[in-house]
Amino acid sequence: GLRSPHSVSLKPMRDALLALGDHPIFRRLSPWVGYFLASVVFTWPLVLHLDQALMGYPSIDSQDTLSLRGLVAELLLNPGDWPQSQDVYFPIGYPILLLTPNLLDHLTAAPLVWLLPFPLADNLWWLFILTLNGWAAHRLGRRVGESEGAAWLCGLAFLVSEPLLREANLSHAPQSMLFWAPLYLEAVLDLRDDRGSAKRAAIRAGIFLALAGLSYWYLAFFLVLSSLPLLWGIPLRNLSWTGGISAVLTAPFLLHQLVGWNSRPLTSRDIELAPASDVPESFSVIDEAHVFVTQHGSEPLWFLGGAPIDMSSQVSLVLLVAAGLGVRSSPHRWRLLGMAAVGATMVLGPYLR
Repeated sequence: GLRSPHSVSLKPMRDALLALGDHPIFRRLSPWVGYFLASVVFTWPLVLHLDQALMGYPSIDSQDTLSLRGLVAELLLNPGDWPQSQDVYFPIGYPILLLTPNLLDHLTAAPLVWLLPFPLADNLWWLFILTLNGWAAHRLGRRVGESEGAAWLCGLAFLVSEPLLREANLSHAPQSMLFWAPLYLEAVLDLRDDRGSAKRAAIRAGIFLALAGLSYWYLAFFLVLSSLPLLWGIPLRNLSWTGGISAVLTAPFLLHQLVGWNSRPLTSRDIELAPASDVPESFSVIDEAHVFVTQHGSEPLWFLGGAPIDMSSQVSLVLLVAAGLGVRSSPHRWRLLGMAAVGATMVLGPYLR
């Protein structure tokens, strides 16, 4: 136990690291750095080939996303051609906005497309989107669990969830912009608990709900449906702010699509859908119109089997147990469990029917 006269105490270094960890700037930046590194790990070795390879695997959806991303960016540089893109069916052009009901992914990627070569621009956009998903869920985890441990658990669980990674692998850009959901739910919780200004929280919820709809309108629809247990009991005047702000922000972009619903190539009922492929024989008892949805649902015993990566909506049992334990002390535990029940019903819906 003799101490050398030349030994160096590690206590000052330890104290300095602890002080750094408590610094507000470090606390704000560490989630961004952490989820970016997690995104690099889960897309490895993409970061070594950012200018040579693409994330995910080749598919028709990947080609579609990449083509429209370049075409929308080019159209923004040539507003005089609006809405015709001269890069399709030249010299006549084609109104490509008929094929892009969700524009926010292309708008956010446009600056990278203008400044950087392909596929570097696309890969950086994807790494940023994955990081943003983790960061947003981190905020919600801290809000619900009221600890940094809960925040990191929620952020990592959301980032590596099969539905998110599935959509990223398929290059489904709008479907991967799920980060608006945790931010919306955080605002709704603030609204329920009357933290700060109720009006401000209601407006925040409306903005995030609108951005969810502009990213992928299905997301906004199912977000409202699944959050009904949380919304129940909130004063109508506050909910009217949320709904009003959301309607005002989305109307200029989505209203014309609703008006021309049956005339658009993607929503016209005159266009027959291609028959579903790789349909199990047991599906013969299901109406053909519901086969596709059933294929993308989950079986009641999903935890005993598996599903192809392009159809999987499974969530790890370990994460479900961790989430259940995490909400035990929350004053909103029954409402949060109600949300989970609504989500499970939607995923299992075709089988329950």
